[in-house]
Amino acid sequence: MRKFLVAFFLLTTALTLSAQTVITDTIKSSLLGRPVPVTVITPRDYDKSAQHVVLYLLHYWDGDNNAYVDMNLLSSLDNKPIIVVTPSLGNGWYINSSAERGERQRDFIEQELFSYVDRNYKTYKTIQAIGGSSMGGYGAMLIGLRNPERFRFIADLSGAVNAPFKGVAPDKYLEPVIGSVTLQFGDNPDNDVMKIVKESAVDELPYLFMAIGTHDEFTTFREAHSELVKILEAKKAPYEFHEIYGGHFTGEVRWAVIPYIMNHLRDLILQPK
Repeated sequence: MRKFLVAFFLLTTALTLSAQTVITDTIKSSLLGRPVPVTVITPRDYDKSAQHVVLYLLHYWDGDNNAYVDMNLLSSLDNKPIIVVTPSLGNGWYINSSAERGERQRDFIEQELFSYVDRNYKTYKTIQAIGGSSMGGYGAMLIGLRNPERFRFIADLSGAVNAPFKGVAPDKYLEPVIGSVTLQFGDNPDNDVMKIVKESAVDELPYLFMAIGTHDEFTTFREAHSELVKILEAKKAPYEFHEIYGGHFTGEVRWAVIPYIMNHLRDLILQPK
């Protein structure tokens, strides 16, 4: 079942009324054995006959498919040829879980979500992007790095790129989730984002856009990004890294970079592979 919500906002500089369409749909997943709510946002003046870049945005811990529906995203999207897609997948880290009765969320994204979007919308299948914040930043890195033929751009916003945090002493921020994380990840090396980056050929890496708050409460996330930058520098891989004034939970990072990301994605269709 689909629900349509037209999100209106006033562009005061142009004094015109613009609208994006926010669609809430449900995918009946055979892999997960349950329905998965999905939010799809189409741009102002959406043309069904025209191809669009897809931006998959994966939500943070305790988020859902509406985690990113706000004025910042809508105004940044405007009429750019971009479709934004966010599934609601709980706190499963977007991996194939090692836990008993754990979900195959990575398989769901790669096998069912991608085909749902490509089937229902006219998309550039090899010019797509994936991003997310915190847990979603980790998921974006994992899925994006695994599917370089689909993704040209990965947006890691305050991402937990060193999950499952082996060897990290849990502090008061990490302590509440570390038990669940350890159970979900197990010892599967396929979930190690840092390892995937190290072992990937440079020409197989999508463009990596990374941003984190200068006062991010997860110290281990900041340290992991410093290490990741060193790895990318050594490989001479395409990336950019920004430190934005702010913390992990207050939203400054996402609000600062979403407009830039949308402009970059708009320009992707003009760039040769």
